[in-house]
Parts: sequence; structure tokens; C-alpha cells
Amino acid sequence: MLAAFVFAVLFALLSLCVFNDAAFVLAFDAEREKWFGFARTPKWSAFFSAITFFGGVYGVGLVCAALAVFSGWDKHLIELGVVAVGGSALVAQLVKVLMARVRPDKLPWMKDKVEYSYPSGHSTSALSLYGLLAILMLPASGIAILFVVACVLLILAIGASRVALSVHHASDIAGGYLLAASFLCLAFALFG
Repeated sequence: MLAAFVFAVLFALLSLCVFNDAAFVLAFDAEREKWFGFARTPKWSAFFSAITFFGGVYGVGLVCAALAVFSGWDKHLIELGVVAVGGSALVAQLVKVLMARVRPDKLPWMKDKVEYSYPSGHSTSALSLYGLLAILMLPASGIAILFVVACVLLILAIGASRVALSVHHASDIAGGYLLAASFLCLAFALFG
């Protein structure tokens, strides 16, 4: 429970800094934006759109449904998922409305509807869902370690894809990860 509290405090502090346009947040975002200059083409956009799917509503919903079915509707897994994935997604949407942070300029070929930026819902969902799966595989050995590594790489790739697609600032991704980490810790504290 302590870890959930620590991550929640870190999320609140970052949120306050984002809301007040703290200089270090703006510098952090500007520097990370430069990292993805190469990705501002339709081909790279298509690549990152494929990755980002797995952090969106349809991708997360598909993975959650598959997990529920293949686990035989395991009550423990569902409880963990509802708190970690559902709880963090709900709070992320509420914070988006409260913060009302404008998204970065979109690429001309992106057709996403306009909504607020902070925190990244895709990053929140990615860490809460794939982080949950990775934790459930621990301690990992053999093929399980490959699954854990794949989950971690997918979490990072989804976060990076949101910046590469110019739909989020890097601090939106960090906020999403902190929020999700708090709910993951809460889920395991309640149902561990």
C-alpha cells in the first residue's frame, strides 16, 4: 500500500508541475520531442499507429477479453484487472478533463479526435495491463522471462509511439506511467 501511495504522490506532484507549466517539464517535453523527428513521416506513423493500438481501448479490451476467457474467468485476475486497468483508466480520464492540457500539434495525416493530453490514457493502460501480466509471471525463468521482457518493451513502445505520433507530450507519458504504477500497487495490495 505504501508503494501505491508513493506513486500517487509522485503523480500528483508531476500533475501540479504540468498544470503550472514548470520550466523543467517544458524542457523535458521539448527534448523528447526532438528524439522522434525521424518519425514524422506517413510510413513511421503507420508503424507507430500499429504499436499504439495495443494501448488503446480496442487493443486493451481485446487483450482483457482474451485473458478472461483463457484464464477461465479467474476471479483473482479479474479483480486485479478491474482495479489496475479499470481504476487507472477512469482516473486518467477524469484528470484529463480537470487538467485540460492541449495536445501537441498533430501530424496532418492523423485523424484522431481532439481530446485533452495529460495523462496519456494509452500509456496508463499499457503499464497497468502489461505490467500486471509481467508481475503475474514473476519470478520468471525460461520462456516466462521472454514474456516479461516483451511486456516491458511493449509498455515502453506504446509510450514512445504516443510522442512519435505527436499526440502526447513526454510528460503525459510519465504521468500515465506513474498513475498506472499507483493503481497496480493498489490492486496487489488489495487482492495480491
